[in-house]
Formats: sequence, C-alpha cells, structure tokens
Amino acid sequence: MTTTFTPLVRTVGDLRRRLGDVPADRVRFTPVPGTATVADLLRDENRRCELLDDTLVEKLMGVRE
Repeated sequence: MTTTFTPLVRTVGDLRRRLGDVPADRVRFTPVPGTATVADLLRDENRRCELLDDTLVEKLMGVRE
C-alpha cells in the first residue's frame, strides 16, 4: 500500500492562514515551521515567542505606560 503525503502548508500564505493571519515577519523559520517543540520555545533566543501549531511566532510587544 502506497500513501501519498500532501502537505497542509505549501506557501507562506498557507502558513499565515493556518496560524490565524499572523504577519509573516513574526514567524520564525528556525526551527522549520511545523517542527518546533516546547524545548525550542524555552531557549533564551526564543523567550519572546509563542508556540502556535508547532511553529514559533514572535509575540507582539507593547510599550509600557
């Protein structure tokens, strides 16, 4: 039996829609989207990120009043 894999994400646009139309400049590509883990999230360089659908996305940072 042969199974054909069709990726859910083929383009950056597909990825943005999957993540809820997050701006492309907030999506981290290291690690590759769809492969990030909690361990990746806990690294210092990713401390301003959140994990959405196994993808690291930078959080919006507001200015403190």
